[in-house]
Amino acid sequence: MTKKGLLAIANNGIEFLIGSLLLVLVTLVYSVEEAGAWIVFLTLLFVGTKFREGITQTSLMKYSVGVSEDQKFSVYWISIGLTVFIEILLGITAFVIAELFINEPLHVLLKNYIWLALPQSLFRLFQFISQSRLDVKSMINSNVVLLNIICLVMMFVYSNGLEFGSLPKAISIAYWVGLAWQLLMHNAFSWKLELRNIQVPDGYIDFAKNGLLRELFGTISSRAYILFTAGLIGYAESALVGIASRYANLIYLPNSAYQGLLYPKACEMVNRGSVRTMFHYYRRAISWMQAGFIPYVSLLISVGSIGIVLLHGQEYVAAIPFYMVLVLSGAFISPYGHAFGSVSQAAGRPDLVTKLVLLNSALNLVLSYILIVLFGVWGAILSPIITDVIGLFMIQYILRKVFQSRIFESYPKLLNRLLILTKLLTKGIGTKIRGLAS
Repeated sequence: MTKKGLLAIANNGIEFLIGSLLLVLVTLVYSVEEAGAWIVFLTLLFVGTKFREGITQTSLMKYSVGVSEDQKFSVYWISIGLTVFIEILLGITAFVIAELFINEPLHVLLKNYIWLALPQSLFRLFQFISQSRLDVKSMINSNVVLLNIICLVMMFVYSNGLEFGSLPKAISIAYWVGLAWQLLMHNAFSWKLELRNIQVPDGYIDFAKNGLLRELFGTISSRAYILFTAGLIGYAESALVGIASRYANLIYLPNSAYQGLLYPKACEMVNRGSVRTMFHYYRRAISWMQAGFIPYVSLLISVGSIGIVLLHGQEYVAAIPFYMVLVLSGAFISPYGHAFGSVSQAAGRPDLVTKLVLLNSALNLVLSYILIVLFGVWGAILSPIITDVIGLFMIQYILRKVFQSRIFESYPKLLNRLLILTKLLTKGIGTKIRGLAS
């Protein structure tokens, strides 16, 4: 794995740490029901985030790399304007929805949605700008600044027992500071802003439309089990599911970080006319990454199960079995889904991803409701797994039919690559030990 790949994983690790620290804070300061309401709030915030990023993120990546400086800055300003506009609309929508939950803890959180969503969305947008430039160091610097301010905010909340509904406002301070740091680091105030030069690139609207449908329905579907659990069973149960899901996301950190770096390179290959090379590039990269997942999964299951109890207390011990199942499924399913989305978009066929996501979303929503009614919380855990397995067969069929290619490699090859990685690691550790002994 390249140095940038390792830095990207470290960056995602910082992002995960930020979210996990906030979750620990909520479980320590507030009740289990309030923790469940916070997880539902974060789920809705995540849906809003993906709604916005479906329009801006993939289009920004696609149309700001390998282009002229004027087009690059034009895409940046279009993305910033859309981000602000969309967050204002979502903030108003959240305020209206809050009136439906007047007697519930979710009410006060939704009323303050815009306070957190706006600075967070702009902060994330500038992270994507850095990613499009493969400037991982800037991403890490920004997240380190954010982490430090978040820790200060957490100390204030913990020591003063801040009112539950004011939590989004308190956390927003950290994102505003992080955003100010990004603006200075990117020297954004010097970016060209000439209205006559701001033009929507050909294909941008199509990418934005498909991205919107894909991210909105895909995110609602992927988080449906948390929302259904809260609605059909209760906030306390949604807290268990949410914590299990949160720590199971550790399995996605290497995947999202590594593939986040692969996507700009894939777009560059396609823009140069090397579609077949791009598929080979992805297939080989994902194969190596999955080989490394095998020991990583073992570590997560052993350490993560203990960590849930240590960080959150005995009240959340029931989340451990859910966590284990989600880690195992995520390790062997998610890389292919992410890769399919990237290669299809890079190849100029975002519609394929949209159609698959819409189909999978409808299936998952139906399964989530039925299985939760029949099996309770376990139904919430199993429904997305069943949907993802079905999705894998669909991905294989689409790739063969449309691109006459594949991104799957045989498991014997994965095991062979695991053996190579093990030998390299053993050799590296042996060299270090001999160096220390001498």
